[in-house]
Amino acid sequence: SDESPEQCGHQPSQTAKCGESEMLCDSGDECFHTKWRCDGDTDCKDGSDEINCPSRTCRPDQFRCEDGNCIHGTRQCNGVRDCIDGTDEVNCHAVNQCSGPGKFLCASGECIDFNKVC
Repeated sequence: SDESPEQCGHQPSQTAKCGESEMLCDSGDECFHTKWRCDGDTDCKDGSDEINCPSRTCRPDQFRCEDGNCIHGTRQCNGVRDCIDGTDEVNCHAVNQCSGPGKFLCASGECIDFNKVC
């Protein structure tokens, strides 16, 4: 019939078959290595490999997302959602921006040279 997936150009999504050391993303269409779960890098397109992870302490040069993940501090308030929950782009009008290259914005709002960040 004209309602079949082939006629409409929409194929039903296929559930990915994961290997022994892999986990299925919540979307069901891709897998990731179990070692990549809660590693701070989003491996699933839907971000499900970084959801419900235990809280972690971020380095001084990192921003802690509300969901507990850490991103590099320079990625905060850059106009791109880097945290799955979008908290890196919240209240950005209140965040001071450092002028010039080679500067790092501390959580206190102070700008320091990158070479002073440990």
